[in-house]
Amino acid sequence: MQGLEERTPDRPGAPARGRFRPVAARRAAVLVLAAAVVSQGASIIIVPRGDLGNHVEWARRLLDGRFLYAGGLNLPYAPAWALAHVPLVLLPPRAAAAVTFLAGLLAAAVLLAVLHRLLRPARATREELFWIDAAALVLASRFLLRDLADGGPNTALLALVFTGLLFWVRGHDAAGGALVGIATALKWTPALFLAWLAWKRQWRALAAGLLAAAAVTAAPALLTGPVSFARHVKTWAANVAPGFTSGDPASGVLGPEPVGNLALRPVLGRLLAAPPSGHGPTRDGAGPGFPGFSPAAASVASALAAAALLAGTAWLFRRPVTTRLSPEISVELASVALLAVLLSPIAWRSHAVAVLPALVVLGHRVALRRRLGAPAALLLGAWILVLLVLNRAVAGEKTVDLLHGLGLFTALLLGLLALLVVERRRPAPERERALATPAGPGGPTFVVVPTSGEAENLPGLARRLLALDEGIHLVVVDDASPDETGAIADALARENPGRVAVLHRPGKLGLGTAYLAGIEAALGSGASRVATMDAGLSHEPERLPALLEASGRADVVIGSRYVPGGGAVDSPLSRRLLSRAANLAAQATLGLETRDATAGFRVYRRHAAGTLLAAGVVSSGYSFLLETTFLLEEKGSVVEEVPIRFRDRREGRSKISRGEIGKAGATVARLAARRLRRLLGATVEVPA
Repeated sequence: MQGLEERTPDRPGAPARGRFRPVAARRAAVLVLAAAVVSQGASIIIVPRGDLGNHVEWARRLLDGRFLYAGGLNLPYAPAWALAHVPLVLLPPRAAAAVTFLAGLLAAAVLLAVLHRLLRPARATREELFWIDAAALVLASRFLLRDLADGGPNTALLALVFTGLLFWVRGHDAAGGALVGIATALKWTPALFLAWLAWKRQWRALAAGLLAAAAVTAAPALLTGPVSFARHVKTWAANVAPGFTSGDPASGVLGPEPVGNLALRPVLGRLLAAPPSGHGPTRDGAGPGFPGFSPAAASVASALAAAALLAGTAWLFRRPVTTRLSPEISVELASVALLAVLLSPIAWRSHAVAVLPALVVLGHRVALRRRLGAPAALLLGAWILVLLVLNRAVAGEKTVDLLHGLGLFTALLLGLLALLVVERRRPAPERERALATPAGPGGPTFVVVPTSGEAENLPGLARRLLALDEGIHLVVVDDASPDETGAIADALARENPGRVAVLHRPGKLGLGTAYLAGIEAALGSGASRVATMDAGLSHEPERLPALLEASGRADVVIGSRYVPGGGAVDSPLSRRLLSRAANLAAQATLGLETRDATAGFRVYRRHAAGTLLAAGVVSSGYSFLLETTFLLEEKGSVVEEVPIRFRDRREGRSKISRGEIGKAGATVARLAARRLRRLLGATVEVPA
């Protein structure tokens, strides 16, 4: 109910402050981000720059059978990187720049969407998500824009890795591991995510990742032949090795270490090693030095520091996975993304786009706690000053080189990692704690069953439900059934006093209103959880305990046909196709995370049921289910899906008509228009 009540104005004629407020800030944020994207895209397309040209040339060499590393081109990259850029060989430079720029933007959008799904237990509202995303994009803009100039490869890899991790979270171990493996083969820094899967003993996902990495790594051999491919791999390994084994911190993969390398080991080595006479922390890569440290000692010290960072983080993350969809997992994955940058031998500003997951995760926690905290505020101020204010246009090139040479960019990444580690150990925000608190086995559960002509099915359904547990109660909402359903319901109430209640309505008033009437009656009777289900035995009552168990960790639990283990039995193909198409259309149009938004077998925790009553649902028929899913997700409710086997009704006829299908289409269009208005800032509801 929080954030849904309509508040009254302070004085007559004043606008309601709870439901509406000025939207200038939101529109301004959209315009600023759009202007930055358009200006950056135009400059890149007009004058292509960055490393994209090198990557396209690399792909051309692969197709022509030439040696990839001739002239020192792309020394740190494995041959598979050339294979990934082969499609761009067919395009002119400006067209390739435009295509990759748009692909990079799409990858950023996919990454944010995936992070939202990984953070579902955080229960942030859509309004909060907008500002979290906006803040993360602004704070990461220096890195993101630099990566887009290169074609957005690091953003794309990050989106690929986190999409794979989302697959893993949802139980698709093989697919998830394979996506992480593909990303690893292309650039190898994502290998740290495979190490994390091994550390968490996720063997199936790890095996799929290793197989995919091996397959993609070997794929260029199909074009080069095995002998040439072996030569390329040997050359690549020799190029990368100095980044890990060099005894001189001033020398790495590319020879003399550039000052722009943000990786931890070269930065520490540069700061510790005594510089040559007359040198300072500028473009030549030398640092201020530390008395008594030779280059060899600085190299050892920096290597030990990197090893200690990895070992310490691994120790803090040693706990095995208990539930995959948890805030703790999302914090760990964001931390691994930062570690991959810090521990890599080379980390340019474009690689630091990996801060996006960390910024989004911390943004969720700040939104839930509604306070920033002193350490986060201090880091935020330093971040804005160093990364956003002191850029080359404002402070000049020498100042920026000095900041690089002093390791301030790397220090900010370490500070962000430290905040994540601390956040993981802090008590969960109040909204997360409320979610983690089980509904309580002693609380009564009321099952709302709308009926209209269900005389054949109601007795068996009631018998099976009431046999499950003494704490289960049945509420029958009968819409003046033409058969004996109403009388049968009354007889059941007499036979089971206190456990069966009947609401008689004067006619067919719609499925949605029947659900709402039953939910209201259940809450008035003290229900801790309210379930809804079909009276036609399409939903097996014996699956209710599984839904009730899941309600201890979610606001709403849906018995779903479209998650692993779910499905439809004895249903006509036409109906299965219609249902599947409706759900896919709703997901695409309304941005729903729920895969079976039209399912009626549900369990609501008490506060979620109250939210539903206050949500102002318009639909009354079967589209009620779709609309309530949209409204609950919009308010930040956590929806979990439990697999069920949906059975076509055994007695009676289906009540889904062509008219109901038309109403469902109209509902989707209305909700899509509402979503568009919200995205454009026309209406902003204030969460309590």
